[in-house]
Amino acid sequence: MTQAPTPPPTPPGHDGNTARQDAPYAGTAAVPAPIYTRPLFWAGLGVLAGLAIMLILMRGCQSASVAVQAPEPAPVDVNGLLNMQRAQNKGLEEELAELQALLREDPCSLAEKMGPPLEKAPVAPSYGAPQTRAPESGAPQAEAAPPPPSRNGTAPAPTAAPPPSTVAELMDQATVFVVSAYEDQVGMGSGFFVAPGVIATNRHVAQGPDAQVLVGNKVLGGMQPARIVAFSPDKSRDYALLAVDPDLAAKAPVLQVASGASRTERISAWGFPGYITAIDPKLAAMARGDVKAVPEVVYSEGVVSVVLERTPSAILHTASLSQGNSGGPLINSQGVVVGINTFIRQADQSYSQTNIALVGGDLIKFMQEHGVNPATPGK
Repeated sequence: MTQAPTPPPTPPGHDGNTARQDAPYAGTAAVPAPIYTRPLFWAGLGVLAGLAIMLILMRGCQSASVAVQAPEPAPVDVNGLLNMQRAQNKGLEEELAELQALLREDPCSLAEKMGPPLEKAPVAPSYGAPQTRAPESGAPQAEAAPPPPSRNGTAPAPTAAPPPSTVAELMDQATVFVVSAYEDQVGMGSGFFVAPGVIATNRHVAQGPDAQVLVGNKVLGGMQPARIVAFSPDKSRDYALLAVDPDLAAKAPVLQVASGASRTERISAWGFPGYITAIDPKLAAMARGDVKAVPEVVYSEGVVSVVLERTPSAILHTASLSQGNSGGPLINSQGVVVGINTFIRQADQSYSQTNIALVGGDLIKFMQEHGVNPATPGK
């Protein structure tokens, strides 16, 4: 057996397996010298290195020139802005919790416990702040902004609203949203003005004779404290009378109250049904402390189904009611109150609902018993 010749040694630092992979080693072929041992390699490498250094120096000079002519703005402190926003959100959450707790306390004590109005909460620099400029010479000056809400937890007394020209405007101004706090229970319902500064509602809306009550609508300028001046001891006479401060008495119109209604008479219910009020953004704003926010009054219409001769008499009608309508007015097409919406009944088998209002005649009697002279048709 003939032994294969031994290949020549691989030069230091050279991989013999990659020198000529396209031609197998043949023992008699000459091995080419590595490229790094050739003089032209080092000469070319030196030229390339010199060009690279020149390019680096040129770019450095251009960058320096740009930096002098147009300096870049200082980087935005993103972490600082985020921390400021987090602090603001935390403050708003704490304020909301405090405002919700105040619903169970005396409204007259809110002045000592309310913080600054939400509209004065801090904001991050340059975010949400409108840009202003001085008016040009001769330009008309803008009117002064209205005064901010008072710090006593209630809105400032509004100016007198124009007289209502339609039944809808009348009901929007005369119907009020009622919030009461009594023995750790918070209730919400409806009410309406029956005399200057006097509001009628249901006994179960007020909850108790010593409850703390807030009432509000657009013409009152938001939620205002009210005091209970009459509270029926008899649950069947589900009435309560509330009074607001004298300076608010002239702000809202007074509704006339009739003795009752007739079968098939067209009627409408006005108030604050819970299933709609709960999705009203103004209720959420009010919970956040906006004293000027009041939910929108809701209208539904129907006819009188029957008047039951009971004590007190009751009007069964088809205008839609739900929890929150309690204490609101049931009116005829002339805007005269014929009853006060009080409760609903549902059939066990058919799940049909009957809407019930106590007749206006008994409400008139209750008012007279407590020294309130109601407005009646023809007066």
